[in-house]
Amino acid sequence: MVRSLGKFPAQPLKVFITGGSTSDMTLKSPNWINDLQQIFTRHDINAVLYCGAVCGYNSWQEFSKLVRDGLPLKPDIHISYSGANDCSINVGYVTNYENEFYQAAMRQQTLSPIMPSTVYLFKSLLPVNYGGVQIKKTESPQPLYFWEQNMRLMSGTALKNGYHFMGILQPVLGQGNYRQSNAAEADSAGKMGRSILFQSYYPQAAEYVLHEDTTLFDFTHIFDTVQGQVFVDYCHIDGDYQKTVAQNVFEQMLKAGYLPNR
Repeated sequence: MVRSLGKFPAQPLKVFITGGSTSDMTLKSPNWINDLQQIFTRHDINAVLYCGAVCGYNSWQEFSKLVRDGLPLKPDIHISYSGANDCSINVGYVTNYENEFYQAAMRQQTLSPIMPSTVYLFKSLLPVNYGGVQIKKTESPQPLYFWEQNMRLMSGTALKNGYHFMGILQPVLGQGNYRQSNAAEADSAGKMGRSILFQSYYPQAAEYVLHEDTTLFDFTHIFDTVQGQVFVDYCHIDGDYQKTVAQNVFEQMLKAGYLPNR
């Protein structure tokens, strides 16, 4: 949580922010959230910014975070800074960890008191039906569908609870007109090779933002005129350019009417 030093409004504006590592303040601080706080202070805006971003989170996990931790805060604005993690090879509504956890739990509930280790071994190796319940990991949804549905969930939740939602399609390396001289080096630093997946997913997501939903904002072009090495990998931004993200967030909040008038 960070607090701006503005005087208006009298009751501080509550901004809840979700995302992955690119917004996680415990992973790297300062980041664009700190810069947004400073912009609010310069414009005399009284606000509290709650950072609910967690390293590795995709947009479904953001929604879960919103329901658990964001809604009790009764926010005025919810910002989702997302997109990159929705292109993971393991993306989905059930993580590999959750699937393995429940598989193990079901095995433990059905162990025999006679030679339990041997029974456990056979049940681990064979497709055993655990008490009539079968656990199967579903295939990962397409990134575009996955991101769209979660944006709709967060936007609808905001509408029903009387606050503003701002879904940001975050900038990633290779999208937009910005080109980086060490792009190959930065992309390999991500160690995921996601740039190929971005080629099909991101342009479609940008079209969806443009034509389908006024609560969404495409940030893939915010570095088009920038000279320098913006990205340290496929999605993480060098500290010098965090201010660009924050400034664009602030400007879009103004245009959308999300900030109160004096």
